[in-house]
Amino acid sequence: MVDWLDDIIHTPLAASAVPLVNIKYNQKVAELGFNLRLNQHLSFSDLNALFHQFDIPLQLQSQEVNTMVWQYLKGEIDLVYQHGTQFFIVDYKSNYLGNDFDNYNPAALYDAMTTHSYWLQASIYQVALHRYLKLRLPNYDINTHLGAVEYAFLRGMSPEHDTRGKLIKQFDSAFILALDDMFGYPNGN
Repeated sequence: MVDWLDDIIHTPLAASAVPLVNIKYNQKVAELGFNLRLNQHLSFSDLNALFHQFDIPLQLQSQEVNTMVWQYLKGEIDLVYQHGTQFFIVDYKSNYLGNDFDNYNPAALYDAMTTHSYWLQASIYQVALHRYLKLRLPNYDINTHLGAVEYAFLRGMSPEHDTRGKLIKQFDSAFILALDDMFGYPNGN
């Protein structure tokens, strides 16, 4: 178990090429909590249209939506860290895709992201970080500061197999801004 954890923290992340062990304490926030107020008119069809427009492989299915009212979305981002001028998100996954590191190749990870709707999670995390940085970072610019989302499939991470176990997604800034707008704001702005 110790060797496995040691491998994970010494494996360079795909987005920055920096291993977890080398990210300084003052350059990271673990378990960053967020609350997003959702527009009361938010619909699955509008979300699906936006995902389709930006070629994101996600199709949300309605389940008794007319009897449910969603006003807030609460979550936690596993890790946010700064590298250079950018802020990156890391989400850890323990999905079992097989016994070999080759089972954690980019195509297999892409399939897992699609099967488990992790693209939705990644896009929500990006909106949450975008809002956080907009409030906290002077002169924030989405194209300069908002880095990629990285999914770290822990079972496939090893310094000897550094092309395995990690998948990054840099969403188009126009998509993040449109999703942010679609979610809406507490004061209507």
